This record gives sequence, C-alpha cells and structure tokens, in this order.
Amino acid sequence: MTLSESHLAGWFAAILIAIFFASFVVSLVPGLRNRIRKKRPSKVQPEPTYHTSSEELAIGELRRRFSKGEEPPERLLLQLAWSRGLDVDAAESVWRRHLAATNDLRIQDVSDDLVRNAYKAGFCVRSGVDVDGRPMIWVRLALSVPSGMTAAQVVKNTWMAQDATLASGAEANRQGICFVYDLKGVGLKNVSFDP
Repeated sequence: MTLSESHLAGWFAAILIAIFFASFVVSLVPGLRNRIRKKRPSKVQPEPTYHTSSEELAIGELRRRFSKGEEPPERLLLQLAWSRGLDVDAAESVWRRHLAATNDLRIQDVSDDLVRNAYKAGFCVRSGVDVDGRPMIWVRLALSVPSGMTAAQVVKNTWMAQDATLASGAEANRQGICFVYDLKGVGLKNVSFDP
C-alpha cells in the first residue's frame, strides 16, 4: 500500500467510524424516512430533564458498571442508554468501543476549539426536524476541506454535532437524530491525496 493509499484508507476508516457512532443514535428508528420537512432555523430550548422509570433503571445500572475514569459524562447517560433501546449490556458495549476508538485515533488530542473552527465553514449544521420530529444535522460535504482536518478531527466533529443536538432534551435522545449527508457540489477540492 502506498503512502497515498494509506492516507485515503485512514480517512475512509475515520469517516466510517464517524458514521457508525452517529448511526448508533438513530438505530432505534426502523429506517430513515426520505421525507424531510422544509428546513428552518433551529431554536431548540432545552427541556426540563425527566426520566421514565425504565430510563432511571438503565442509567443507574450504567453508572454502576463503569469504574472511575471510564464512566460516561453524566450528560451522556440518557443518550447512551437510548443508543441501544435501554439495553444496558449493549449500551455498555457501545461505550467501551467508543473508548477504544477514542484511544486508537487519539481523538482526545483534538481540542474542542479546533473543531469549532472547522464548523465555521458551515459544512455541519443543525437543520430543524424531520417529519417524525427528530432533530436533523445537515452535513454539506461540498463545504468540507479534508486537507485542513485530521481523521481524528472529523470523528470528533461528528461526535460534537451529535452531542450538541441531543443536548436539546430527553425527547431527542428517545427519538434519535437524523443525519442528512448532502453530496451536492462535492468535487476534487473535497478529496485529499496528500499524506
């Protein structure tokens, strides 16, 4: 494998990992609908957090299963619980795979400020809700410039967009989110062959 092929394989793996982690949130949905409501600016106000008894049980069990230093942040527990339909064993597995990917790709080395600067290009934005009321993230790949981003930054970018969207409230965590990948205008400028 040449250096260019190695670089492309790394990017491909990073994008697949980002899509995998984004898709675990929408895995409860029997399939994304092609019908999307007209885009409108999102003005989501965080709702008061309340949990059903099933959610409380799952969150409590997740808290017990992780040792200090490997536990998910408190704000992500509901998201993690719903990522596998309140199946605690499966949710624990998702978190452990998340930690492994974070370490393997050295995602913790990417600063939040670096990701926020990448958002200024406008390629990843909140975009209202779909027909089922799920928050949408619109990823306009034509506005991305891979040569200015590392594979780890791409993954962290996706995670931060997902976390920000799901922070809008418990209902977003229950329903999941919808990622729309817009390929309109994608060309060679959006591909990097440099190692």
